Amino acid sequence: MAERPHCSKQVSLAHCHPLLDPVQSVRFGAITKVEFAESVRQSVIKGKGKKQSLRLMPDTRICFIHTASGRVFEIRAAIKGMLMEWNASLELNPQLLTTNPEREGFVAIIKPPTDDSEKILSECVSEVV
Repeated sequence: MAERPHCSKQVSLAHCHPLLDPVQSVRFGAITKVEFAESVRQSVIKGKGKKQSLRLMPDTRICFIHTASGRVFEIRAAIKGMLMEWNASLELNPQLLTTNPEREGFVAIIKPPTDDSEKILSECVSEVV
């Protein structure tokens, strides 16, 4: 999870995620599709402060990553906050998740309810299933 302007947090694949590991990723094959959760796709993200944005909990599903082997990885919000942006370009180019995970390959941007980064990171849920 990376810092963004105004204390927003960027959700992307963790460095230890199997899809970013050269040895493990061979088992799963190429990423074939990124499918965003319907609640994310339907969220209203507009206006100053994005007050109508989707409210997220750490276990809220953001998207599913499908691989050539048939394996599906579920990506969750990991923190409580408001959805500020989701990366629709991943639907057209899912390989961005692995070729540039911290820039063009980010999954979403979330604004937590507090600006206390230490507290947010201590509550962050990080798991690979």
